[in-house]
Amino acid sequence: MKYSLDAVQKLKSCLEDPEDGVSSNTLCAALTLSVVEALTGPQPSTSYLTHVGGAGRLLEILGPENCQDDFARHVLNFARGGAIITSIYRQEDCFLLGEEWSGVAFDKTNAPLDECLWIDVEHAMADFSVLLKQMNNLERCSTPMSQFPDDFPVEQYLFNDFVPFGYSSEVSESHFQDIPCGTLLGPDLNHTYMHTPDLASDTFLKDDLLQKLFVLKASFTEINIRLTTSIHDGTFATELPSSEPSNPLSTSYAFTHWRVACVYTTSWAFTILVNKAIIKLLQPTPLPLQQSVSTTSSTLYALDAESRHLALELCKTWESAWLNRPIGACHVWLGHVVAFEYCPSEVQAWVLECLNRLLQEQGVREWQWTEDLIEMSCRKLMGEGDTLSTKI
Repeated sequence: MKYSLDAVQKLKSCLEDPEDGVSSNTLCAALTLSVVEALTGPQPSTSYLTHVGGAGRLLEILGPENCQDDFARHVLNFARGGAIITSIYRQEDCFLLGEEWSGVAFDKTNAPLDECLWIDVEHAMADFSVLLKQMNNLERCSTPMSQFPDDFPVEQYLFNDFVPFGYSSEVSESHFQDIPCGTLLGPDLNHTYMHTPDLASDTFLKDDLLQKLFVLKASFTEINIRLTTSIHDGTFATELPSSEPSNPLSTSYAFTHWRVACVYTTSWAFTILVNKAIIKLLQPTPLPLQQSVSTTSSTLYALDAESRHLALELCKTWESAWLNRPIGACHVWLGHVVAFEYCPSEVQAWVLECLNRLLQEQGVREWQWTEDLIEMSCRKLMGEGDTLSTKI
């Protein structure tokens, strides 16, 4: 803690200097502080967004023209995810999608395969931030979500060869083994950049937004298929028997590097978040378990089943993260928070124990993860609730 406070004071001094304040070195320092606090998760008493959001602001001021040398590009690659998460939390436009930035921020020239996948995941994350903002604006400014038009042509957005997996709130882990990790429910379209439409425009409609979400889901599906293939061939990870006696899952993933684990965790977690957004548009109220099967309800069941499968996949990342803590566990809170609501009760209890064990390992004694705090964090990842203050 002493060193952290000293670093904050030195960072403040650098920010007051006209030249040092916008240097890549200062940006790197802000990112380092954000990593220290990110390890405990975005809980109310930390200044997570102060450093992550501040680093994003420094990056924006630095400009794409100053992110060309190797060091600056490494800093940019590290700052990219935090800038995107901040835009989701604050419901702001992500500057990295701007014309002057996107060619630099998401450039994959000469990048290795794992870095290319990471860039693809974060590009899709950035697009999701745009669609979340549209969806929340639509909810506030348009007709209630519960009045989704009865004649909406949902069939044209579905992959009709997909047979939805049966829904059950009590399904065990073994029942999800045959669901492909990247089940395609939307059109097989390439990644597209989606501009935010004018609020007064006719394009700001639910059907337009739903189509964009399915396009984005197709992007995550393509990434997930590549990630799953890399597990099967052992390129990035292997599936091994779980070693912790308390682990309710029979197998866990061993990753070749913690950065690779971040790619898997982020892609799977954001696939679940995209599924939640689609479900919110198609069915704003909870779906009765015994509702008669229709095109829309079958899709809702399928999205829910895929999310439950991915939630268990996310839980399988724990043992590798714990072995590579602290920095190798920086992705844990995101994956486990998003997975929590889709896990069986016995797995939920274990997830809470894991998250709090990691807090204790970091020396945090002031607070603990609870079901309510997990729910709050997940709502903010969906851009819901009041806009976060810079203290969260």
